[in-house]
Amino acid sequence: MMKGKVLLISDNEGEGTALADLLSDGGFSAITAESANLGGEMLESDIDFDVAMVDIGLQNDEIHTLLDKIGRCGSTVQVVMISDDNSTGAPKEAIEYGAFEYLQWPQDRERALMVAGMAVKMARLARENNRLKGRLMEKVTLTSIVAEGREMMETRDKARTLALLDTSVVIIGESGSGKRTLAEAIHNESPMAAQPFVFANILPGEDELGVERRLFGDENDLSAPGMMEKAQGGTLYICDISLLSARLQSALQSVIQRKEFSRVGGDRPEKADFRLVAGSGSDLAKEMNAGRFREDLYYHLNLAELHVPPLRRRKEDISALARVFLKKSCDRHGRKGCDITPDAMNALTKYRWPGNIRELEDTVDCMLSGQISGKIRFDDLPDRIYKDVRRPSKISRQEAHVQPFAAEKSVFERQYLVRALEECEGNITVMARITDLSRPALYEKLRKYGLK
Repeated sequence: MMKGKVLLISDNEGEGTALADLLSDGGFSAITAESANLGGEMLESDIDFDVAMVDIGLQNDEIHTLLDKIGRCGSTVQVVMISDDNSTGAPKEAIEYGAFEYLQWPQDRERALMVAGMAVKMARLARENNRLKGRLMEKVTLTSIVAEGREMMETRDKARTLALLDTSVVIIGESGSGKRTLAEAIHNESPMAAQPFVFANILPGEDELGVERRLFGDENDLSAPGMMEKAQGGTLYICDISLLSARLQSALQSVIQRKEFSRVGGDRPEKADFRLVAGSGSDLAKEMNAGRFREDLYYHLNLAELHVPPLRRRKEDISALARVFLKKSCDRHGRKGCDITPDAMNALTKYRWPGNIRELEDTVDCMLSGQISGKIRFDDLPDRIYKDVRRPSKISRQEAHVQPFAAEKSVFERQYLVRALEECEGNITVMARITDLSRPALYEKLRKYGLK
């Protein structure tokens, strides 16, 4: 198993290659860059680097630019300064640069592996600390879910009761309506809130064996535990459960009944100590009556069912939701004084939102990212919304929902990338493999939509 990913930045090709070979032999993934400028670009385009080993002999302005770039992006990359200078000035200079450690090369051959290992551990601790802080800051509760209208208020109140019970729950709602948010809020207000909340997204046409390995794990790859194993003691949220094949529906029902599961390729039962919450974009009763969903699994899940209304039936909530998303986007883009003018807000409230809450969030973020002032005005609205609220006739409103292909493709791409990032937990290598995109193409799309 790879110990960590190290980037060596040095204009001395011979020494850089020798250090890279030593680290590779020691179990690290080592990549070289012959300039600070190239090294900075590589660090920006690949979030998997743990350590940057920087030649202290590079130009001062190059090093400062590189370190500033690392600091600005909130990177957890640990910097190790390397030099062949055995004077006392080099370590002092490294400290002044704010380096994690100083390495004298090629004299410190044995120490190089130890320093690299320590730096990798520090990078991963910093990454985990950031993740936990982010989770604490973004922790969603039922109280934080916007619900001004009667229908959503009833759903939220019922969810609050179910959160305290040890029972499976099914959440029915259109794509983008907030099913996952509601599921996570239920988990966060349950007795198992301190335990993991694990999200498993089932996609149309996804390979059955791939889904099974993701859910149950693989006996031949214990380094990548399945979702059920990750969810031990906590909550497993499966969305969209209606897309599970008949065989996997049967396997899931067996897990629920026996409270145990086995990995793919294994016969040793593992305890299934988690709460199951299932999301579905279609009515499971209709799916069952059509023979596409197992009856016994349906009746187990139907003990507790929640319905999340689409945003077009939550007109009272649109203004409050838009302001929540505005603040989040404002913080992400480093803006101050963000606002939505009354006429723009009125238009957002009148629009039908076929993409539901997800479309509203993406729309607010895209509008804000293009504004210098941070104030969203009516003229900033996308054409699809402008046409919809400006044309009163029924035919015109229907036409407004059929947008130019390029516009709809952009909305789909961003939503797809957001879901892929969540599913792959930010791992670009896994994401590239699953999406069948090259890493450069994937990085470019992430930058395009402000997701990097």
